[in-house]
Amino acid sequence: MDKLNQWLTLIANVGVLAGVLFLAIEVRHSSVAITAQTQDSIADGFIDLNLATINDPNIGLTLEKGLADPHSLSRLEAIRFSMQFRALFNQFRRVHSLYKSDLISESQWALYAREAAYFFSTPGGQLYFTGNEIEEGFREDIQRYGSQKNVDLSLGRNAGK
Repeated sequence: MDKLNQWLTLIANVGVLAGVLFLAIEVRHSSVAITAQTQDSIADGFIDLNLATINDPNIGLTLEKGLADPHSLSRLEAIRFSMQFRALFNQFRRVHSLYKSDLISESQWALYAREAAYFFSTPGGQLYFTGNEIEEGFREDIQRYGSQKNVDLSLGRNAGK
């Protein structure tokens, strides 16, 4: 009877070990799926912004004018520019949040941060941030990559001075 108990215990332990291995494989597959879904959601956000610009050339023109010379915008253009820039800003905040949550890598964040640094350093980007608070760490995490190209990322702190 002792031998039987030993065999049953061994079989049970092997079963537990097989179950743990199976769970580890499932967790790995789930992690890969979440990473792919995260990448898709980032791309979808930028694609939506790009498609809007493609479908309505006035959006691109307003964005270009607003980034280069925001003071030349008409009242309606200024409102449109503000909404466009807010959408772009929110997309970069979303990507930053994914980076801070370790859902995207440092190298992936660096690509987006450089692009954000460009937009935020333009005259329109600087003006947009005048008087606006930005969550802790966002400005600094972009600054690290923007400074590689000597981009001014005071983000509106010194705009107009």
